[in-house]
Formats: sequence, C-alpha cells, structure tokens
Amino acid sequence: MDLVKELDCTKIEFIWTGNNRDSFEEDKEMLDSLISYAKLQGKSNGSQKIKIDVHGNLRRYNSYIEQYGFKLTGKKCDDNPYWVEAEMSI
Repeated sequence: MDLVKELDCTKIEFIWTGNNRDSFEEDKEMLDSLISYAKLQGKSNGSQKIKIDVHGNLRRYNSYIEQYGFKLTGKKCDDNPYWVEAEMSI
C-alpha cells in the first residue's frame, strides 16, 4: 500500500493484497489491516478523510471498498478517466 499526504486528505495510491481474484472473504483480514493503518496514518497527518481511486466498472468497489465506508465522489481521476474517486471520513 502506498499512502500520499495531500492538502486536505490522505490518499491511498496503491493497495494490493497479493490476490488477483475478486473474492472479498479471502482479502478481508488483509484489507481490514490496511484500511485501519491508512486511518491511523491519516489521523496522525491531520487529515479528515481518506481517498482511493476505483475503476469505473466499480466491480471491486461494489465487492468490498464500499463496505469500509468509502463513498463515490463523482469525480474522475486526473491521470486516468476510467477511474473514479471514492472517499471516507476519518
């Protein structure tokens, strides 16, 4: 996982659990830990929210990202129009 401190948030630039499948159950413990770590880092950086980019087909977002409290912002990513932004308050 790569975290980047932005002006108003902490952004998860990259998150990977070592699993290429879309199975939430297999990834749940690892994602729980990574999201908890991102929240702690965000709080220590003074951020009020965490952002993550999700692919526009929303398969992974609907599978598990949404369950962590991320909400779609309606904004497309600056560097790739096929990805959209999601955020959660911490």
